[in-house]
Amino acid sequence: GVAVRQIDSHYGGLSSFDFQSMIVDVAEALSDQLASHQFLLTYVGSGCFVCVVEGGARLDVRRFTDALNLAIHRMALSSSAGESLVVRVAVGAMFRLFWRPGQHALDALSQAHASAEQEAVRVERELDQIWFMEQSA
Repeated sequence: GVAVRQIDSHYGGLSSFDFQSMIVDVAEALSDQLASHQFLLTYVGSGCFVCVVEGGARLDVRRFTDALNLAIHRMALSSSAGESLVVRVAVGAMFRLFWRPGQHALDALSQAHASAEQEAVRVERELDQIWFMEQSA
């Protein structure tokens, strides 16, 4: 799964049109990054996407996240009022669907969704703490 970080801020600070446009732009960046694979991508809400990649492809999550964030940055997203948008994503753990029939496949997609949301929260928490240094006298 892939989650847009700070999605609540984007949702609260953008018009409906601008928010939907941002989601479409993230989907486009995701599609471009996955172009060398056969994939199925869906938006599941709350800034989260779930993707199934054919053939058991195992992407390097860190490299994929960096490439995806760079692609989004290069799109120079802005609101309809011309204000720049800073949109970043987090990529959760990958789950294999091989030999997962029916409900087990749905469970794997749910896990991917939850993992992406948890990763987005973790990244933001770490960024908030990056400048905090506990000191004692």
